[in-house]
Amino acid sequence: AKETVGEAFRYSSFQVAAIISTTGFGTDDFEAWGSFAKLLLLGLYFTGGCSGSTAGGMKLIRVIVVVKAAWVSLRRSFRTHLVQPVRVDRQVFSDQAVAEILAFMTLWVLTAGGGALLVALMDSVDGTTAITASIACVANVGPGLGLVGPTDNFGFFSPGAKYVLSLCMLLGRLEFMALLALLTPSFWRS
Repeated sequence: AKETVGEAFRYSSFQVAAIISTTGFGTDDFEAWGSFAKLLLLGLYFTGGCSGSTAGGMKLIRVIVVVKAAWVSLRRSFRTHLVQPVRVDRQVFSDQAVAEILAFMTLWVLTAGGGALLVALMDSVDGTTAITASIACVANVGPGLGLVGPTDNFGFFSPGAKYVLSLCMLLGRLEFMALLALLTPSFWRS
């Protein structure tokens, strides 16, 4: 059945809200949507909600800071004496704050990538399923793409893959730095 523009807007806007807020709801099978729409949704897996929200993902403010830091770095590359801080609205982010955000995002991406590799190693699933299952778990979004799409579930994974994905969920939900600090010996010495 063909959808009207209004129905398509309603389904897509609901799915965007569900993914960016990481509620995991769905009213349409976005697996059947075009590649461009699925890639846009996948981008929302990374960004997540706003700072201070309980949504998963990297948080939108971190993505904005990194994009602005990249822009400042680009401008400094051809204006070597330029002194321009990274700003979001009126707030200035120190170089240390930007470095910490970059470290967080690096850990986020490495965890999602490592989780995908381990899932692909343990279970014979396609790359789309392995990658999006891992990203969906780190971001705490819910559905992924492939065999873990919006009308599917994670039940078919082996116990080992479920442990890996559960660890990804814990790291994503509890914020990496806090959980990884517990594993650092110097944390316990002070």
